[in-house]
Amino acid sequence: MEQLLLLTKMDIGEKALPTESLDLSRVVSQFVEENRLNWGRNGADFHIEAKEAVKVEGNLLLLERVVENLVSNSIRYKTEERVHIDIEIKKKDGRAFLSLSDDGPGVPEEALGRLKEAFFRTDKARSRTDKGSGLGLSIVARAVHLMKGRVAFSSRRPHGLKVDIVLPLEDIHEKTDTDCGR
Repeated sequence: MEQLLLLTKMDIGEKALPTESLDLSRVVSQFVEENRLNWGRNGADFHIEAKEAVKVEGNLLLLERVVENLVSNSIRYKTEERVHIDIEIKKKDGRAFLSLSDDGPGVPEEALGRLKEAFFRTDKARSRTDKGSGLGLSIVARAVHLMKGRVAFSSRRPHGLKVDIVLPLEDIHEKTDTDCGR
């Protein structure tokens, strides 16, 4: 129910979404560190590669929800005792890239294009409601869209899921001198 409420709020509040200057590398790294112990108890191991500050104009709560939903899915659908989650954050071609991949069971190729749909489940085994609401990845896609970005899902070899998020870099030319001090 909480996920559905969030999706509705995101639709209603799209025009009023508060954004601020954020260092994507710092936000994601800190959020993972804050949750590492709990996620580790649930079977997740992390490797984060974030070598430089990557400034975006975004919403802190939405970014944290994106990471939380992606990590939660990796944990929820793991088939081994541990799932290994790799996170990479970088700047390239004037854009910010956040990539999260796991070594879980992955998703069939024919289902990748539908992962953004609310309530979509890739197979009957995932239709059990105790495994989640079916809204997590649609919330990820909606949150990224609200921050003027895009998300793509692909298979990771030999198995697993890779999520690539592209966000525009913060445009420092639009900021005033007082805004740049943040």
